[in-house]
Amino acid sequence: MEEARHILRERGLHVKSLKGVKKTAIPLFFRKSARNEVTTISRQLATLLGSGTTLSDALTVIIRQIIDPSLNSALMEVQESIRRGVSFGTALEEYPQYF
Repeated sequence: MEEARHILRERGLHVKSLKGVKKTAIPLFFRKSARNEVTTISRQLATLLGSGTTLSDALTVIIRQIIDPSLNSALMEVQESIRRGVSFGTALEEYPQYF
């Protein structure tokens, strides 16, 4: 909250009160930014795999570029599952909100 207050002050806005709100009930997949990121991830993954990059290395490259923290976390867990021997499809099934 203090960070939000600070940002608003920097923009010349004076805050009387600030109240936290619950995250939206809209599934993440339907939010435009997450949808766009998943589309970009799919394209990048196809390009990297097509060039001979391993799946694990391709995911490492993609994870470094993801803006959405929860999507980033999900892909890191997918990557870890793959390293443990879980198939890519099975690993993705754990995150139906994205994939």
